[in-house]
Amino acid sequence: MKKLIIIIGVLILSSFHSANEIVYLFGNLHAHSSYSDGCKKSPNIKTPLECYQYASESQNFNFLGISDHNHMLTKNEYHDGLNNEALFNKNSQLIALYGMEWGKDQVETSGHVIIFNYSNLIGWEPHEFDDQVSETDYKQLFYKVAAEGNSFAYLAHPKKMKCFSNLLQNNYDKIIDDAIVGMAVRTSKAQDPNNTYSLEPNGLFYAYYDKALLLGYHLGAGFDHDNHYSNFGRSTQGRTVVLVKSVNREELIAAMKSMMFYSSDDWNAKVDFKINNKPMGSIIESEGKIEITLKITDDDNDPVKSIVMVTGFSGYRDGRIDSSLIVTETNTFTRKITLIDNAEHFYYFRILQNDGDLIITSPIWCKKKA
Repeated sequence: MKKLIIIIGVLILSSFHSANEIVYLFGNLHAHSSYSDGCKKSPNIKTPLECYQYASESQNFNFLGISDHNHMLTKNEYHDGLNNEALFNKNSQLIALYGMEWGKDQVETSGHVIIFNYSNLIGWEPHEFDDQVSETDYKQLFYKVAAEGNSFAYLAHPKKMKCFSNLLQNNYDKIIDDAIVGMAVRTSKAQDPNNTYSLEPNGLFYAYYDKALLLGYHLGAGFDHDNHYSNFGRSTQGRTVVLVKSVNREELIAAMKSMMFYSSDDWNAKVDFKINNKPMGSIIESEGKIEITLKITDDDNDPVKSIVMVTGFSGYRDGRIDSSLIVTETNTFTRKITLIDNAEHFYYFRILQNDGDLIITSPIWCKKKA
């Protein structure tokens, strides 16, 4: 259950960005090996193990998730990918994950779901799956992920409001909420061989993200590379940034399940966002008064142009997002708010740097104690 994860242990390594005993891991969870449709035109980089090795030499890059398309995988390839992950993690500081990207773009109710830490291949192809789920049954898919315990799902590039079998047109489902930890709010060009860190983001999914939050889902915000060429960590400077207290695979998964991550176009911008001293991704109860604090630091000293605080109420399908509070030319923000009702409020930030880079935090959810 992602709401109950507690991160423990402290290990600060000089090769990672850290502040106040928190380590900032910069990486990507959406990439493909030759086991599905990745590593195009790359004869020397094919297997997940070779992808991880390449990524370990990329700049400002601490983790890579290979998420091959489930319907292109054989069972043997999927389990070999899991073995590649385990083998690589024994001897490298880069954290490797292997999983699947589930789903096909056949109708407007389809959608792609990234799944990690799941022991079996989930599919519908004849004889090529461990666990069978119909390609249109997203509810069963999410229920399977939730039942696995320590697995998690993450929504990739949701292009239409009817994606994932009308997830946003249906009633809120707590089990589905437990399965899904976040979604891509930013993405890069999937079919581009660029390896000079220079691709600009070409996707922005505010509309779907905000609707999901209003419906009551607790989702973090991520940045996807969606690599189909062998340019892992090098296509763009955008990163999903995960906040951990020790650097290992288990802590990365725990932090993802706790929604302690954010989307950043900048590859070394560190965001410290808290409410009542609880970090982003938290779900808290308050006596009624909350204090919101935000601080942005950047190794390159990129100045902040503007900060927008986004707020709304969970469980209000037709509610509105308020993004009217804007501050400019500052890297810090503090505000005290009195909650006047017992509805669950959510708060997150959109931060724009002078060079045009956009950072989107995961929310913190607050509710007044009864």
